[in-house]
Amino acid sequence: MNRLQSTYDKITLENPNLTFESYHVVKLVHDYRLYWKPIRVKTILFAESHVFTNEPETEIKHTINLPDYPTSFVRFVYSLAYGQSETLTESVPNNGGTPQFWKLFNELAENKFRVVNNQNHNDKLEQKIQLLQFLKDNGVWLLDCSIVGLYQNGQKPSMIDMNDILVTSYLNYCKPILLEEHPENVLVVGKSIFTLLQFELKQLDAHVDWIHQPNARVTSDKRKDLTKLSFNCI
Repeated sequence: MNRLQSTYDKITLENPNLTFESYHVVKLVHDYRLYWKPIRVKTILFAESHVFTNEPETEIKHTINLPDYPTSFVRFVYSLAYGQSETLTESVPNNGGTPQFWKLFNELAENKFRVVNNQNHNDKLEQKIQLLQFLKDNGVWLLDCSIVGLYQNGQKPSMIDMNDILVTSYLNYCKPILLEEHPENVLVVGKSIFTLLQFELKQLDAHVDWIHQPNARVTSDKRKDLTKLSFNCI
């Protein structure tokens, strides 16, 4: 059994009272993630999870023309149709995307691309593609700690359940990837994940640091952002 499947089975078995996405959704997120994986991973952005996606939503296709790119909709930043409804063959409710992560991606690229507040849909899509290619070419890859979507209708599981899912997913899925890829840097997006897993992360042979989540409610003087890192991501 592959690592993704076995981790999914373990999470669902350990949490029988919670509702999870189908494995098909989890595999689709995985496929999108692999599409943008660099040949040599220099920096891993280590975030929390994608957004919960209902199985019927994956039946909706997009019209984005990229070679060998997955074609089904999923609520994940690497899926370019998430946040760009004009690329979909059918409408999807609440398809706002995650502009805060596009802003973070663009900050990593020194704001070279017009991916936020761009009212030209075609140009915005092209800029997003160029930005993701830039990050890929420069060894930057997004890896989520949880393989399952934790945000369901704006809600998360309890802190205890969520931490259990994150730890199970990290130990069984993410940790082997981190050891295999041997990145120079691991940038954790979110203080809570860093606090939860800092002992594990500090065992890696990599520079490890964290920043606040892009949408964290924290004053600018207390916000930890890319300017306060101890290493260069690119």
